Amino acid sequence: MRNYRGFMFAFFCVLLFLVQTFGAPDHNEDKLDEYFYLNEDASLIHETLASQGVPPFLEPSYPKIRIVEFYAHWCPHCQHFKLKYIKFANELQNVIKELKLDLEVETAAVSCVPHKKTCASWKLKGYPTIKLFLASNSSITELTQFDLEGPRHFLKILGNRTGHRYDTGYRHQSDLQSRSTYFMDRTNHEIFSDAHLSLQFLLDENLYMSEAPLAEGRQKNVLENFLQILQETVPSSCSMQPLLKDLLAKFDKVSSGQDGLANVVQPHRLNTTWSPSCKKHGTGFTCGLWSLFHILSVGFVKWNQLNPWNPDLRLSSGQIGDALRDFIEFYLRCEVCVDHFLYEYDSCDYDRCNRFSFDKDTDSIQDWMEFPLWLFEMHNGVNARLRIERLEENQDANDLTTEFEVIWPPRDQCESCWISEGRWEELGMYVWLSEQYWLDSDKVKDNEKKNAHPEPKPRAEKSFNNQIAKPKILRNLAKKMARQESGSTLLFCFLGLIGIAILLKSERKRCRRKAHYKKV
Repeated sequence: MRNYRGFMFAFFCVLLFLVQTFGAPDHNEDKLDEYFYLNEDASLIHETLASQGVPPFLEPSYPKIRIVEFYAHWCPHCQHFKLKYIKFANELQNVIKELKLDLEVETAAVSCVPHKKTCASWKLKGYPTIKLFLASNSSITELTQFDLEGPRHFLKILGNRTGHRYDTGYRHQSDLQSRSTYFMDRTNHEIFSDAHLSLQFLLDENLYMSEAPLAEGRQKNVLENFLQILQETVPSSCSMQPLLKDLLAKFDKVSSGQDGLANVVQPHRLNTTWSPSCKKHGTGFTCGLWSLFHILSVGFVKWNQLNPWNPDLRLSSGQIGDALRDFIEFYLRCEVCVDHFLYEYDSCDYDRCNRFSFDKDTDSIQDWMEFPLWLFEMHNGVNARLRIERLEENQDANDLTTEFEVIWPPRDQCESCWISEGRWEELGMYVWLSEQYWLDSDKVKDNEKKNAHPEPKPRAEKSFNNQIAKPKILRNLAKKMARQESGSTLLFCFLGLIGIAILLKSERKRCRRKAHYKKV
């Protein structure tokens, strides 16, 4: 029996060795499109893959001054800041050489989707977040994008932190980046799929910034209230409804931490990607998120229409607006996006305070329509503001797009929406929104009637290219994996030798007993 045990132990050791060497799955696979700065154009910005562990430049003992950007690849402001950061890194090194300064400053970046645990440990409030680390020092200063407006301006800030005086003259050079935009039409099926994917992504990446559960009180209540409103306003035939039902039924598990949330979301996960129209606007996340908000806004009107005689079951535009505002404040991790939205909402922009009401007794569809129309205006205000930002950052040429060309929907998709340039007809706009962002049973049965909308007339638009990894980084990764495999191989060889030793020892004891019994 003991001989058998020793043999089985040795057998399993050898089996584990073979599995580790030849059949172990690769858990270190990196999605390179989640990294901005791995291409040669960003060679001065240090960025490491998540499979390489915590970036060394985040360690307090790191011997150089460094600027570190924490970003998420889906964040529009991170995407806009990318070119500016690359240009700043190049200009900073040129100025240091020009001024012949005895100074070393590195620029680095951390992509917070693959480096989720690392970023969670820093308790970031949003993206992008920029921090200044002093050499071999635990002192950290948070910077803004304006602090990196030019290298000489940054040197003045650095001098204040280190006590050194540097030349603080301002120099700013810009390279014109050609870019344009257009809107593509989508089927209802694509719109609702995009919204589901963005809700799914938001739950995966934005709900938890640390391993701790959601804080009791307002933070937790805001999420539960928003999910409840989504469940009431999203069409019953939509694929998001089973997910929302489970999120609310198992809310204690959802709010307990990332693992509990993942277990609830997993059965409802869509195994697809954002539509071509959404991906043309970046990663697809923000496009799908706006789709989710527009579905909610149209669903608010539909919900109230289903409850004409019961005011207690109705929702008010003020209630819906505040729920959306609070959710964005707590759970959208794009800091600049949040600041703009909260400022415009709290300042009653687009006449919100006069258009929204908390009176549930009103039964006027004209009053209910104010919320989806206000959100439509808010969305287009964001489009116009982002265009101005691109012009100011010299990412767009002045004659590339007009303000009206970035307003949505384009006239070729909704002739009845527009009276003239910049002026729309409210009822026509609401009818178009309800056709786009609502499902009925006939549309579901007919697979959303893919021919319900005309083919779009495409206009030129920016596209984001996937990042290509630096060969040096890939070589380092291969070396590290080889070291890991070598260490694992030695471990299992050692265990196999122990198993063989036990087997030999057992065999010797068996032979001795056999010889003893023969003598007896």
